[in-house]
Amino acid sequence: MSEQAPVARPLDDFALAAALCAEEAIARLGLREAYFKIAGLTLKTRFAGDALHDQISRPLAHIRSEPVAEPDLTITVWDTALSGIPLPKEAGPAAGHLRRGLALLQQEGRYLSLFEGVDRGLSVYDVENETAVYWVPDATRISEGDRATPFRVILNWWLPSKNCAMVHSAGIGTEAGGVLLFGLSGAGKSTTSLASFEAGFEFLADDLCAITVAEDVTAYSVYCSAKVYEHNLERVPNFASLVTNPQGLETEKAIGFLTQWDEGRVVRAMPIRAAIVLTAKEPGPPKLNRIAPAMALRMFAPPSVLNLPGPTKSLLGILARLCSRVPCYEMQISTELPENPRALRQLLASLETRA
Repeated sequence: MSEQAPVARPLDDFALAAALCAEEAIARLGLREAYFKIAGLTLKTRFAGDALHDQISRPLAHIRSEPVAEPDLTITVWDTALSGIPLPKEAGPAAGHLRRGLALLQQEGRYLSLFEGVDRGLSVYDVENETAVYWVPDATRISEGDRATPFRVILNWWLPSKNCAMVHSAGIGTEAGGVLLFGLSGAGKSTTSLASFEAGFEFLADDLCAITVAEDVTAYSVYCSAKVYEHNLERVPNFASLVTNPQGLETEKAIGFLTQWDEGRVVRAMPIRAAIVLTAKEPGPPKLNRIAPAMALRMFAPPSVLNLPGPTKSLLGILARLCSRVPCYEMQISTELPENPRALRQLLASLETRA
């Protein structure tokens, strides 16, 4: 990707101006606060008005927590359409905040910013103070990404400072522990995780979760949402009944919230016993092959690096430790969806026996 035009003013000027605009929007629409817990860390959100809160906080509802005096991260959110407060002139052109290359962002000193054209939202993060501002143009027309996986860019910037990382992976498990399912978009992470949920598995994520790697690997749920392409809905009928955006399926994936299906099996955390990359879809039984840690890292890293712009070095370090801590596999999933949960359940049972 070619270099984009620089921001019109220094980023610290814009960050301060954006924070002041957010406070002015709150003064007009009222303050709505909510707290959430991710990997034992408290996220405080401050919304300008109820509309933004109601739209954006829904996929985080299962990790809602009690207020604390000193949260680990604070995000303030506002929109222009309802508040009448536009982005400040210090923002300059949106192009100045676009991603450059795979992971390089607009950054000056302690501030990072990114304009995601798909979400039409602008994230600004103060690394030093662990505060962020998020702006969207219209709270009544929230993007697919913000309705299913809000704040993912900001969380991806922040979590590595806490020895945690966001990874582009599904997370599901049984009483024997959990597995992480990696793969490029379209590999089958969502349909496999939903078929597994239907088969009685616990659910962490269908696309994005957080992980920590110490002596053991633990994965944490961030979102209770799932997204699938419309043509797959008939294959996951229980999920199809949860879809919240039937009118938008010509241009976006179907979005549903699994807490509406079985809240008790949408869990906040689980120990990870294996990491698996989905490589193909074929008729017949699924096939699992053990792979070396170095090969696993080469296969696991691209989806997270490509989809989550941010601190690539720390992400690669956490993924490398993941590959060295748990057995890694490549999996050819079956086009017969119920076969895949059976194979994963057998794998987890075998790993539990070996332990």
